[in-house]
Amino acid sequence: MKISTLFHILSRQFRIPLLVFTSFCASSFLFNGVRFSAGAGFAVPVAMSLGMPMAQADTITGNMLHTGSAETLRIRVARDGQVLSIQANNDILKCLRRLRPADLVTVQGTVNALRQVLTIDSIDRLGLQELLGAWNSERWEIFEFKTFSQLELYIPSVADTNNGKGKPRRDRHPFAGHTRSLRYAITPDPDEMFSIFMTDNDDVRMGFLKVMPNKLVITVLDPKNGKVAETISLLRMRPQ
Repeated sequence: MKISTLFHILSRQFRIPLLVFTSFCASSFLFNGVRFSAGAGFAVPVAMSLGMPMAQADTITGNMLHTGSAETLRIRVARDGQVLSIQANNDILKCLRRLRPADLVTVQGTVNALRQVLTIDSIDRLGLQELLGAWNSERWEIFEFKTFSQLELYIPSVADTNNGKGKPRRDRHPFAGHTRSLRYAITPDPDEMFSIFMTDNDDVRMGFLKVMPNKLVITVLDPKNGKVAETISLLRMRPQ
């Protein structure tokens, strides 16, 4: 996980007090007893300003237009609709080439209006079109990614999951339970996966996300020791 990405998301986007960070330095920090290290190419500045002179990095959000290894990467900027070619270091380009057309990206970068080029310094967060929709687990949980930042989690009651054995009891309605509304963020990870952060203001869960055709695997980490706390396999409810 990237040091500044996690710091930025938890403190700014999720409005978590910075006091939860007990140690912070240039290469790693301690969060609830777990030390996280920075990843090459994805450090995100903590202090950001919009509308700064061209020499300063700006926060830019847009949709990817061209992806893949053989094409020039381009982005359609959300605020004004202009289409820009992308320049960045190899780590960032590798991450962007994993995305699909129409995927959303928020980056720190500089625009050269004359050349119509966006030079990306770092990636704040990603929005994956492939993630949107409803997914269900073997325990009859339903994860519905409604937007690039909103997640509805349906959790069936114990009786409906046959005491956690994964199959609903015949004498119970399979959709009795409760729902949690979460906010989430996706950030790049260099190991062919993504980092995912989920919060409902009372709790923050973080881990890794692997995206496959009609299948997701979320590996949730224990914030106390950094070990794997849970692995959730999800199948799309309406396969594409």
